[in-house]
Amino acid sequence: MRFKKKPTVVEIVEATHWDGTLSGVHAIHAAISGLNATSTINIAHTLRTRGLSSHPPSNTVSDWCIETPNGDCRVKTGDWIITFADGTNDVCRPDVFTDTYEPA
Repeated sequence: MRFKKKPTVVEIVEATHWDGTLSGVHAIHAAISGLNATSTINIAHTLRTRGLSSHPPSNTVSDWCIETPNGDCRVKTGDWIITFADGTNDVCRPDVFTDTYEPA
């Protein structure tokens, strides 16, 4: 037997591509926090950083880990941080993101 996977629509309120810099980490935190002011649903959007190794003079980050529903997840340069309508966040690799998501 063969099966076809049904398409689903997922409500993503923010998807941000991380550039590997400390200022990029701050920008993503600010974007997600800013959702609270513009959101039409009563959900607190927060991004919880669980670990961060930065090198301030060069603005680089060698290690970043965030909290997701499936536990802590390491973020790599080029990954997408996805914030869903229920307020949870997840990390998505760039190739998986482009293969999985498209504007609805």
